Amino acid sequence: STSGDWSLFAQRLAKDHLNMDDVLARFASSGVANADLPPFAWVKDSEWILSALSNTNGDALGYPVDPIKTLPFQELFSNLSLLAYQEVEKGVSSKALASFNQSAIQDLIHALLKQITDLTSPFLYSDFVKDLKSQMPDGKLLASDADTNRNLYDGFIRKMQAGGLMKHIEAKPVLLRLMASVIRQWINTTIELIHRVSQDLPQIQEKILGTSVSIQVSEVGGDLSDPHNLGHAVQIIGFNDGSKALYKPKDLRLDAAWVNLVDYLNSQNPT
Repeated sequence: STSGDWSLFAQRLAKDHLNMDDVLARFASSGVANADLPPFAWVKDSEWILSALSNTNGDALGYPVDPIKTLPFQELFSNLSLLAYQEVEKGVSSKALASFNQSAIQDLIHALLKQITDLTSPFLYSDFVKDLKSQMPDGKLLASDADTNRNLYDGFIRKMQAGGLMKHIEAKPVLLRLMASVIRQWINTTIELIHRVSQDLPQIQEKILGTSVSIQVSEVGGDLSDPHNLGHAVQIIGFNDGSKALYKPKDLRLDAAWVNLVDYLNSQNPT
């Protein structure tokens, strides 16, 4: 990618023995093949995502940030995470949502924040370093423990909230599409997880945990597998009685049939 640098783009074309004027002439008459087709799903999501990014507010989530789980530059994406969770609420019933306590909901939102900060931290960190150097007379970085009160970090966050972040979005249009795709996948897979766990909760209590006492999801942990199949991943579901179960987002009837077959063969006392 030449990131909008036309001179660099021209150099890239020259490597393939192409001329800028010839390439532009070829695309001069291009247009939309079918203007009646609906826009891609990410385009619709990008509208409210842009609105959230242009109105960043570190207190928007309404709950304290866990100091152990603090993520880089998360203050810039709290509004966005809240709006994404509101999309989840629209897709599940209040009964299903009641199976998850506030701590579990925080875990779900934190998982989205992590995906977003993983995507944005590289260029934000680069900007942060430049900002720190610009404030030093010698143009060098301070020692890592010099800003214990986070004044420099908080100042950088305010600059990003005042328009710095939007400049990055405007300069990197593919970034918006990536964020929209990641967020939509999180919304869909989270709705699916909440629905499936709440639906299966009675069987989880009886057949997996062996208890008749009502339980509630109090913890959701991920990072057990790479996201695949449009954002699906293995999760550890923790319950308020201290027990845990593994959530695998796929049809397990084949696995259950295999277990039943093994149990049957063992019951026949094979020699």
